[in-house]
Amino acid sequence: MDIPSGYHVNSNRPLEKFLIATQLQIEAPQGIRVGPIIYPRPLLRSLKFSKSKVSVFEGHTIMRFSVTVPRSRDVVERGIERGKKGNSGRGEKGKTQKQRGKGKGQRVKGNG
Repeated sequence: MDIPSGYHVNSNRPLEKFLIATQLQIEAPQGIRVGPIIYPRPLLRSLKFSKSKVSVFEGHTIMRFSVTVPRSRDVVERGIERGKKGNSGRGEKGKTQKQRGKGKGQRVKGNG
């Protein structure tokens, strides 16, 4: 998330009850698993509206999460059917999914 210079957003854990937390929500297709969001360490700033410091994000802020794509979904999307005569679970250029780097579940790191 890029926050313009001079601006801020509340962190995912604001220190005051009346402040609204920043939350990243990911809507994944059915069968795709999204891991927990890892938020960056917030900055503590003194702002005019609060007597105490405020927990905020500023500038270029990276929120990380993992995505797991099950092998079965990968097979269906590529149109490869296990056990089909003449196919034997192999995809392009005769390589199996394992040879192409596709294990049981492939994890992909995401950046904001």
